[in-house]
Amino acid sequence: MRATSQEWLAGVRGGGRGIKYDVRVKITTDKKVAFDSMWVSGKKLSIKVAELLKDPEFRFSNNYEISLVASFYLEPSNKNQGKEEYKSISTSDTIKAPLEYKGAALIKYSVADSIKYLEVPFFTVLPKLVGQ
Repeated sequence: MRATSQEWLAGVRGGGRGIKYDVRVKITTDKKVAFDSMWVSGKKLSIKVAELLKDPEFRFSNNYEISLVASFYLEPSNKNQGKEEYKSISTSDTIKAPLEYKGAALIKYSVADSIKYLEVPFFTVLPKLVGQ
């Protein structure tokens, strides 16, 4: 597992700022795997599989490495404020994780409809991204 976090700042006024989390994990089964959410710093974030964002028909299998992406908006962009898709990306409410964990984050996922959890021990912090 490789996990990074990167603070970002939009290059235009009102474009927002936030933190992007990227967790690379290896799939170790041929069963159906689905990823749900991630708890980090007291926040519950929706996670997306980067490969599915590029190709909704993408199917991963045993020994395939995927990238799980989540974002937390520290300051939403003017155009996203109040929109449903913004609300689904992150929440400013503190939501307690379903399990106690000692690492930097906890990921909820399922394998063949059985709920599982994966602890992210730490994030490697990347330099702040400005204006991208």
